[in-house]
Amino acid sequence: MRPLALWRHEFGRAGWITLVAPPLALLAPLALTALGGAERQRLLLAGPEAVLPLAVALAAVSIVARDPVTELHLTLPTRLRATLLRRLALLLLVAGIVAGLYCALLIVFDAWAGPRSTPLPQSLLLWSAPTLALTAVTVAVGGLTRSLTLATTTAGGLWLVEQLFAGVFTEHVPWLYLFPTLRLGVGPDWTASRLTLLAVALVVAVGAAWTLGRPERLLTEEDR
Repeated sequence: MRPLALWRHEFGRAGWITLVAPPLALLAPLALTALGGAERQRLLLAGPEAVLPLAVALAAVSIVARDPVTELHLTLPTRLRATLLRRLALLLLVAGIVAGLYCALLIVFDAWAGPRSTPLPQSLLLWSAPTLALTAVTVAVGGLTRSLTLATTTAGGLWLVEQLFAGVFTEHVPWLYLFPTLRLGVGPDWTASRLTLLAVALVVAVGAAWTLGRPERLLTEEDR
């Protein structure tokens, strides 16, 4: 199969959630525009920094844990891990495009409450660090357990814990906190903490990819 046709096929197999989840996650916070002033600008960052990571993580685990032809795929020469990683890459690509456009519009219309020294490059860290971190953890759980319930609970639970115990995270492990801009604004260590979180996310992502390379763990009891 030609590369373009292959990616088009994978996009179709990934499902509608790949296209729908990221834009919906960014449209939801626009309801907050009724608020005014600087608070309104900061809350608009909830889309890329808080809502998008959860939406992408949940969409990613549905790609990993819900493939009706997993058993058939294991008989093909193409490794299942490569297929799943392509589908996850497409999801992240869509998320990156819509998040980039969203942040660019905030900057252009002077509604940007994120870092102002180099807003465009730093806007990439705003969404990519928490999105990759939460997605990598969720995919790892989904790959190990093949349980959609457990993986989605992990994503939602981790997201909620960081929201409820923001003070604990910002005081003791600020580099693991997903939402510093939304909760605290931009501090002097903002860029360093986002780069550290991104590095941690990449390490976890390697582990998540390894779990996808164990096809026997991707079979449910019904598949077997």
